[in-house]
Amino acid sequence: ALDGKLSGIRSTRVRNIQIRLVAANPRSYCYLDDRRYADDEYRRPSSDKMEACPHWNQYQWGLDDGGDVVAPYRDRAIELVGGTDALRIRFLQRSVAYLAGTKDILPLEGMCEDDLFQGGCRLERAHQYFD
Repeated sequence: ALDGKLSGIRSTRVRNIQIRLVAANPRSYCYLDDRRYADDEYRRPSSDKMEACPHWNQYQWGLDDGGDVVAPYRDRAIELVGGTDALRIRFLQRSVAYLAGTKDILPLEGMCEDDLFQGGCRLERAHQYFD
């Protein structure tokens, strides 16, 4: 991995490198806390929804441990910064842009984590994450 190759390189100069991440039309959003958009507000989902979909806040949809996606980079990032609270703060300090296509409205039926908590298509998921 790139990280492993660069870890042995030492430099006497300090560079101020600005990095910006741009994500386009993600299938799902990783929420930084346990609130989701429902009925025109962000709030913790009802217990009925959480029971119907027990993995709703696991990684790929949230920061809880578990889920079907193995993500050692997520685990390492949380460990390096000192926990999920520190990760949230670091994320908010980063330059991250999400692009959402206005015509990206094909239904994405599948897992309840997506359908119940994020929206029926990529555009709706973007609106629910940012509005």
